[in-house]
Amino acid sequence: MIRSAISTPAGLATVDGKLEDDAVWIDLTGATSAERAEAEHLLDIALPSRVRMRAIEPSSRLVVGDGALIMTFTGLARNQADPGVPVTCVLKPAQLVTVKEGEAETFDRTRRAVATTADLEAHDVFVMLVEETVDEISDRLASLGTEIDRVTAVIFNSDPKVRRSRRRVQRTMGELGRSGTQIMRLQDSLTSLQRLKVFMEQHRERIAPQIEDRSAINAIGSDIHALSELAEALDAKIDFLLDAMLGLIALDQNQIMMVLSLTAAMFLPATLISSIFGMNFASMPGLTWHHGFLICIGVMLVASLTIGAIFRWRRWM
Repeated sequence: MIRSAISTPAGLATVDGKLEDDAVWIDLTGATSAERAEAEHLLDIALPSRVRMRAIEPSSRLVVGDGALIMTFTGLARNQADPGVPVTCVLKPAQLVTVKEGEAETFDRTRRAVATTADLEAHDVFVMLVEETVDEISDRLASLGTEIDRVTAVIFNSDPKVRRSRRRVQRTMGELGRSGTQIMRLQDSLTSLQRLKVFMEQHRERIAPQIEDRSAINAIGSDIHALSELAEALDAKIDFLLDAMLGLIALDQNQIMMVLSLTAAMFLPATLISSIFGMNFASMPGLTWHHGFLICIGVMLVASLTIGAIFRWRRWM
């Protein structure tokens, strides 16, 4: 799909499905080979291939071309459960061309922002796109932080029945796993943006010709650094919660095994006495006692209660 953003007195107006040669911003989303060829012919540029867009080495992602800067970073998909979207920005003096395989949330936010901002040039749109990406990462990290705090309250719930619930444990482990996966994807995007920020500083004369634009680049760098630290802290918190949850589960299981072991120990004397008198010998003392059964029951109860009292005194139960 092709979207062209044309300059108007109020801002950049988006035209879907049409390639305008005077557009300030041209966005190609999941473009076909014909659409890519049309854009390359009209704009006189060579768009990077899909393989090159997914490359991880900086030499393939950040390139100085003939009259254009080719920059690729990892954007954010609309659905947080989906992997990141490789985004390539081809910045020419008068036009910005973005190429991506799927829809990205930050592009929707950027289109809404440029629609109400007048006198925008190509480099302004590019800086706004990077800023919106950083803002979206910040929002998602804040949301994940809230979700992790909620899971923390569940894990350290004072009611042991909540921790021992099999469904609760499975649900909590799944929530932590999904949160950890999203944080890793956000860290991947932040890493690509860190490399992009260094490249932007190296070519600030073309990307940020105005002083206020350079201040924006410095602010982007500070935000990326702070968000990277936050992502690392949340990732470490998830590791801690997983270890704590497994430890609490093991503690509950040990408590159950201890109760079962103590209960079995309390009934060992009764088991011994019943085993002795259950032997099938022809001549056994006590078999003819009139009150033998009651005496055995009494001895069993006294022995079990004595052992239970000892366990209680030692605070084993």
